[in-house]
Amino acid sequence: PLVMVISAFWLMIGQGSAWADDLEIKVLPSPMDRGTAARVTVKGLGETDIKGSFDGRPIFFFPTGDGRFTGLFGADVLLSPGRYPLELTWNGGQQTVEVTVRDRSYGIRSITVPDRQVNLSKADQDRAAREQKEVIAALKTKSPRRLWQGPWTDPVGGQVSSSFGRQTRINGVLNPRPHLGSDFDVPTGPPAQAPADGVVVLTGSHFFAGP
Repeated sequence: PLVMVISAFWLMIGQGSAWADDLEIKVLPSPMDRGTAARVTVKGLGETDIKGSFDGRPIFFFPTGDGRFTGLFGADVLLSPGRYPLELTWNGGQQTVEVTVRDRSYGIRSITVPDRQVNLSKADQDRAAREQKEVIAALKTKSPRRLWQGPWTDPVGGQVSSSFGRQTRINGVLNPRPHLGSDFDVPTGPPAQAPADGVVVLTGSHFFAGP
Protein backbone atom coordinates (compact mmCIF):
# COMPACT_ATOMS: atom_id res chain seq x y z
CA PRO A 1 0.00 0.00 0.00
CA LEU A 2 0.97 3.60 -0.57
CA VAL A 3 1.35 5.27 2.81
CA MET A 4 2.52 8.80 3.52
CA VAL A 5 3.21 10.02 7.04
CA ILE A 6 3.93 13.74 7.07
CA SER A 7 5.28 15.42 10.18
CA ALA A 8 4.28 18.90 11.27
CA PHE A 9 7.91 19.96 10.99
CA TRP A 10 7.83 20.29 7.21
CA LEU A 11 4.13 20.37 6.27
CA MET A 12 3.72 24.00 5.24
CA ILE A 13 1.49 24.02 2.18
CA GLY A 14 -0.92 26.33 0.36
CA GLN A 15 -1.42 30.04 0.80
CA GLY A 16 -0.26 29.95 4.42
CA SER A 17 1.02 27.25 6.72
CA ALA A 18 -0.96 24.04 7.32
CA TRP A 19 0.26 22.24 10.41
CA ALA A 20 -0.88 18.65 10.95
CA ASP A 21 0.70 16.24 13.43
CA ASP A 22 1.33 12.84 11.83
CA LEU A 23 -0.81 13.36 8.78
CA GLU A 24 -1.34 9.92 7.24
CA ILE A 25 -2.52 9.28 3.68
CA LYS A 26 -3.15 5.73 2.48
CA VAL A 27 -4.14 4.59 -1.02
CA LEU A 28 -5.30 0.98 -1.39
CA PRO A 29 -4.62 -0.87 -3.56
CA SER A 30 -1.41 0.69 -4.77
CA PRO A 31 -0.42 0.31 -7.49
CA MET A 32 -3.86 -0.03 -9.09
CA ASP A 33 -4.93 -1.43 -12.45
CA ARG A 34 -6.66 0.59 -15.13
CA GLY A 35 -10.41 0.00 -14.96
CA THR A 36 -10.41 -0.62 -11.19
CA ALA A 37 -11.31 1.37 -8.09
CA ALA A 38 -9.26 2.32 -5.04
CA ARG A 39 -9.80 4.13 -1.77
CA VAL A 40 -7.81 6.93 -0.22
CA THR A 41 -7.89 7.36 3.55
CA VAL A 42 -6.69 10.50 5.33
CA LYS A 43 -5.99 10.70 9.07
CA GLY A 44 -4.61 13.50 11.20
CA LEU A 45 -6.56 16.54 10.01
CA GLY A 46 -9.26 16.51 12.66
CA GLU A 47 -12.67 17.84 11.66
CA THR A 48 -12.13 19.55 8.33
CA ASP A 49 -13.61 19.88 4.86
CA ILE A 50 -11.38 17.71 2.70
CA LYS A 51 -11.71 17.47 -1.08
CA GLY A 52 -9.83 15.46 -3.67
CA SER A 53 -9.51 14.79 -7.37
CA PHE A 54 -7.95 12.16 -9.64
CA ASP A 55 -7.70 12.20 -13.43
CA GLY A 56 -9.92 15.28 -13.56
CA ARG A 57 -12.72 13.71 -11.50
CA PRO A 58 -13.73 14.78 -7.98
CA ILE A 59 -13.28 12.53 -4.96
CA PHE A 60 -15.85 12.91 -2.21
CA PHE A 61 -14.83 12.02 1.35
CA PHE A 62 -16.89 10.69 4.24
CA PRO A 63 -15.89 10.06 7.88
CA THR A 64 -15.11 6.44 8.76
CA GLY A 65 -14.31 6.82 12.45
CA ASP A 66 -11.17 7.37 14.54
CA GLY A 67 -10.51 10.71 12.83
CA ARG A 68 -10.31 9.14 9.38
CA PHE A 69 -11.86 10.31 6.12
CA THR A 70 -12.19 7.96 3.16
CA GLY A 71 -12.87 8.63 -0.51
CA LEU A 72 -13.32 6.27 -3.45
CA PHE A 73 -11.93 6.86 -6.92
CA GLY A 74 -11.32 4.93 -10.11
CA ALA A 75 -8.76 4.64 -12.88
CA ASP A 76 -10.57 4.81 -16.21
CA VAL A 77 -10.32 1.61 -18.23
CA LEU A 78 -8.97 3.72 -21.12
CA LEU A 79 -6.32 5.38 -18.95
CA SER A 80 -2.76 4.75 -20.13
CA PRO A 81 -0.44 3.06 -17.63
CA GLY A 82 1.73 5.54 -15.73
CA ARG A 83 1.92 7.74 -12.66
CA TYR A 84 -0.87 10.21 -11.96
CA PRO A 85 -1.37 12.87 -9.27
CA LEU A 86 -4.10 12.51 -6.68
CA GLU A 87 -4.79 16.01 -5.39
CA LEU A 88 -6.01 16.64 -1.82
CA THR A 89 -7.08 19.99 -0.39
CA TRP A 90 -8.44 21.01 2.99
CA ASN A 91 -8.85 24.13 5.05
CA GLY A 92 -5.49 25.86 4.72
CA GLY A 93 -3.53 23.09 3.04
CA GLN A 94 -3.03 20.76 0.12
CA GLN A 95 -1.09 17.62 -0.73
CA THR A 96 -0.36 15.66 -3.90
CA VAL A 97 -0.01 11.87 -3.83
CA GLU A 98 1.38 9.99 -6.82
CA VAL A 99 -0.65 6.94 -7.85
CA THR A 100 0.74 4.29 -10.19
CA VAL A 101 -1.71 2.82 -12.69
CA ARG A 102 -0.76 -0.50 -14.28
CA ASP A 103 -1.91 -2.05 -17.53
CA ARG A 104 -4.41 -4.90 -17.39
CA SER A 105 -5.75 -7.34 -19.97
CA TYR A 106 -9.51 -7.93 -19.87
CA GLY A 107 -9.61 -10.40 -22.73
CA ILE A 108 -11.40 -10.47 -26.09
CA ARG A 109 -14.69 -12.07 -27.09
CA SER A 110 -16.00 -12.75 -30.59
CA ILE A 111 -19.63 -12.31 -31.64
CA THR A 112 -21.60 -12.34 -34.88
CA VAL A 113 -24.45 -9.87 -35.34
CA PRO A 114 -26.68 -8.81 -38.26
CA ASP A 115 -25.02 -6.38 -40.65
CA ARG A 116 -27.57 -3.66 -39.82
CA GLN A 117 -26.14 -3.51 -36.29
CA VAL A 118 -22.66 -2.81 -37.68
CA ASN A 119 -23.39 -0.65 -40.73
CA LEU A 120 -26.09 1.55 -39.28
CA SER A 121 -28.73 3.33 -41.29
CA LYS A 122 -28.96 7.11 -41.03
CA ALA A 123 -31.91 6.81 -38.66
CA ASP A 124 -30.07 4.33 -36.43
CA GLN A 125 -26.92 6.49 -36.45
CA ASP A 126 -28.95 9.50 -35.31
CA ARG A 127 -30.63 7.46 -32.59
CA ALA A 128 -27.35 5.99 -31.32
CA ALA A 129 -25.71 9.44 -31.25
CA ARG A 130 -28.66 10.92 -29.36
CA GLU A 131 -28.62 8.12 -26.81
CA GLN A 132 -24.87 8.41 -26.37
CA LYS A 133 -25.30 12.07 -25.40
CA GLU A 134 -27.91 11.04 -22.82
CA VAL A 135 -25.51 8.48 -21.32
CA ILE A 136 -22.61 10.96 -21.22
CA ALA A 137 -24.81 13.54 -19.46
CA ALA A 138 -25.96 10.93 -16.92
CA LEU A 139 -22.38 9.84 -16.19
CA LYS A 140 -21.46 13.44 -15.40
CA THR A 141 -23.92 13.42 -12.50
CA LYS A 142 -21.98 13.78 -9.26
CA SER A 143 -23.24 13.74 -5.68
CA PRO A 144 -21.19 14.49 -2.55
CA ARG A 145 -23.71 12.46 -0.51
CA ARG A 146 -22.95 8.87 0.34
CA LEU A 147 -26.27 7.11 -0.23
CA TRP A 148 -25.10 3.49 0.10
CA GLN A 149 -24.16 1.46 3.16
CA GLY A 150 -22.63 -1.98 3.47
CA PRO A 151 -21.68 -4.41 0.68
CA TRP A 152 -23.03 -4.22 -2.86
CA THR A 153 -25.02 -7.06 -4.46
CA ASP A 154 -25.45 -8.40 -7.99
CA PRO A 155 -28.49 -6.86 -9.73
CA VAL A 156 -29.67 -10.28 -10.94
CA GLY A 157 -28.66 -13.90 -10.60
CA GLY A 158 -26.99 -15.87 -13.35
CA GLN A 159 -23.57 -15.93 -14.94
CA VAL A 160 -21.75 -12.89 -16.30
CA SER A 161 -21.85 -13.28 -20.10
CA SER A 162 -19.66 -10.27 -20.90
CA SER A 163 -17.47 -8.70 -18.25
CA PHE A 164 -16.37 -5.11 -17.85
CA GLY A 165 -13.31 -4.05 -19.84
CA ARG A 166 -13.40 -6.87 -22.38
CA GLN A 167 -12.91 -5.97 -26.03
CA THR A 168 -15.23 -7.42 -28.66
CA ARG A 169 -14.46 -8.77 -32.12
CA ILE A 170 -17.64 -8.10 -34.11
CA ASN A 171 -18.04 -10.08 -37.33
CA GLY A 172 -14.28 -10.56 -37.39
CA VAL A 173 -13.36 -6.91 -36.76
CA LEU A 174 -11.95 -5.89 -33.36
CA ASN A 175 -13.74 -2.97 -31.72
CA PRO A 176 -11.04 -0.75 -30.12
CA ARG A 177 -13.39 0.40 -27.34
CA PRO A 178 -13.80 -1.96 -24.37
CA HIS A 179 -17.09 -3.07 -22.89
CA LEU A 180 -18.04 -0.52 -20.24
CA GLY A 181 -20.49 -2.65 -18.28
CA SER A 182 -21.22 -6.21 -17.19
CA ASP A 183 -23.84 -8.38 -18.91
CA PHE A 184 -25.69 -11.16 -17.07
CA ASP A 185 -27.15 -14.21 -18.77
CA VAL A 186 -30.66 -14.43 -17.32
CA PRO A 187 -34.15 -15.12 -18.76
CA THR A 188 -36.59 -12.27 -19.31
CA GLY A 189 -39.09 -11.63 -16.57
CA PRO A 190 -37.30 -11.55 -13.20
CA PRO A 191 -36.85 -7.99 -11.92
CA ALA A 192 -33.42 -6.45 -11.52
CA GLN A 193 -32.49 -4.81 -8.23
CA ALA A 194 -30.17 -1.92 -7.55
CA PRO A 195 -26.73 -3.09 -6.33
CA ALA A 196 -26.97 -0.49 -3.53
CA ASP A 197 -29.00 2.51 -2.43
CA GLY A 198 -28.75 5.43 -4.85
CA VAL A 199 -30.63 7.69 -7.24
CA VAL A 200 -31.65 6.60 -10.76
CA VAL A 201 -30.40 9.18 -13.28
CA LEU A 202 -31.25 7.46 -16.60
CA THR A 203 -33.71 4.88 -17.86
CA GLY A 204 -34.80 3.88 -21.36
CA SER A 205 -34.46 1.45 -24.24
CA HIS A 206 -31.27 2.12 -26.21
CA PHE A 207 -30.17 0.91 -29.63
CA PHE A 208 -26.97 -0.77 -28.43
CA ALA A 209 -27.59 -1.34 -24.71
CA GLY A 210 -31.20 -2.49 -25.07
CA PRO A 211 -34.02 -1.87 -22.57
